[in-house]
Amino acid sequence: MDDLELRPFRSGDEAAILDAFNLVFREVCGPSFVDRDLATWRWQFLDNPAGMRVHLAVAGDGTVAAQYAAVPVRARTPHGDTMLCQIVDSFVHPAYRQGLKRPGLFAITARAALEHWIDLGDGLFFGMPVENARKMSVRFLGYHTWRSVDYFCRDVGAGALRTSDEVSVARVDQPSPEVDRLAETVTRQKQLASVRDTAYLTWRYARCPSAPYELVEARRGGALTGVMVLRPGHELVAGACSIAELLVLEDDEVSLDALLAFADERARQHGRRRLMALFAPQAHEAGALHDRGFQTEPSAASFFRSIGCRPAQPGLRFTDVSTRWWYSLGDFDLV
Repeated sequence: MDDLELRPFRSGDEAAILDAFNLVFREVCGPSFVDRDLATWRWQFLDNPAGMRVHLAVAGDGTVAAQYAAVPVRARTPHGDTMLCQIVDSFVHPAYRQGLKRPGLFAITARAALEHWIDLGDGLFFGMPVENARKMSVRFLGYHTWRSVDYFCRDVGAGALRTSDEVSVARVDQPSPEVDRLAETVTRQKQLASVRDTAYLTWRYARCPSAPYELVEARRGGALTGVMVLRPGHELVAGACSIAELLVLEDDEVSLDALLAFADERARQHGRRRLMALFAPQAHEAGALHDRGFQTEPSAASFFRSIGCRPAQPGLRFTDVSTRWWYSLGDFDLV
C-alpha cells in the first residue's frame, strides 16, 4: 500500500471512481446490477448544494483502490447548525482487499476521510451499511449500531382516510419557493433534523436523473401547508408506493390526512398494493401513521437493515441522536 495516496476528490477522478465502483458492485450485486453512469454520479456528489464528501486511496497508475464517500445535508441540532453525512458507495478495489482482523485499506481510507470532514465541522455520520462494513465501522471507526429498521406499511384502500374541502392537493414539477418557510417551521418543531428546503428538495428529487419521484403540495386558502414526495414503483417493500418525504406541521392533521389520501389514490392508480414510509419510532409522524392504520413491519421481512452512526459535533452524544433525530425514508439512499 506504500504507493497509495490518501486524499479528497480532485476534478478528473470521476472516470477512475466509476470504473472501480462498477467493478466492485457488479461483483456484490450480481447480474441485476446496472452500472452507475456519470450523470447520476455528478448529481449525487458534485451537484449536492450542501457540498461534496469523497475521499480516495489512489494508486500510482491512477486506479482508485478505495473510496469513502458521504452525502452531506444541512441540519439543525440542539448544539447549532451542522452537516449530517450519510455514508454511501464506499468500497475497496478487489486487488487491494484485506481481512477484518486488522485495519485494512477500508479503515485507513475511512479514518482519513472522517478526520478531514470533522475538521470541516460535520456533526454526524450515519448510514445503513452492509454487514462487513458495519463490523469494520464499529471495530475501527467508532460507530454505534443504533437500531434495526422497521417500516410503516398500510394496505392501499384499507379504510377511508379523512379528507377536507379546505385543503387541496396537487402534483408539482418543482418545489415552490414557499417550501423554505414551511421547512424552517417544521424543522424547528424537531430537535435534530436535516433541512428540507427548496434547494434540497429540488436537488434530491426534482433533478435526480435515475429515479422517478412525484412531488406533491397541500394548500389551504392558497398557502402551502404540506409537502410530500412519492416514489410509486419502488420495491423496497414488495408492491409498495414509498413515501420518501412528508413535511407537515405537527398540529395540522387536516393537511396530513389530505396528503395521505392523495398518496393512497396515487398508489392505487399505479397498481401498487401498499403504502410505506420510514420515520424514527419517537417521531410525531410515527404515531400519526399508526393512528391511520399503518403497521410496523421489520425490514428483515424483505432485507434486514440497521442504522449505524457516529456523532462528531461537540456536545452531540449518541443518546441525543437516539432520542432526538428526526429522519424520513428520503434521508437514506434506499429510495
